[in-house]
Amino acid sequence: MASGHAWHDASKLTSKVMELYKFPHLNDKTWYSDTRAYSQSKLANFFHAKEMAIRFKAEGVDITANAVHPGFIMTPLMAMRFKVEMARAKRMIRRTLPQYLFFNKQITNVRVRSI
Repeated sequence: MASGHAWHDASKLTSKVMELYKFPHLNDKTWYSDTRAYSQSKLANFFHAKEMAIRFKAEGVDITANAVHPGFIMTPLMAMRFKVEMARAKRMIRRTLPQYLFFNKQITNVRVRSI
């Protein structure tokens, strides 16, 4: 890499994400998911920074382009999902552990003993 340039790829799953997110579907409302939209926006930021780094290098401009994901940020896009997840968690913790295990259809062959 040329002097003065740096590349920071904070996205651990970029190659896997490329396989999962098909950009031709961006305008397909039946394919929409809030999580997918959030992930695609982060991936778009990554590609934007990468393209800027390529263009800066081609033009001989000594500017660093970085793509950094700050972690989970509560945005309007994620607010509804958070409410749904919190409601699910509240339903789970309202029951005792034996009640939760008894009513959860995904859990089978579990013996619960009182201690």
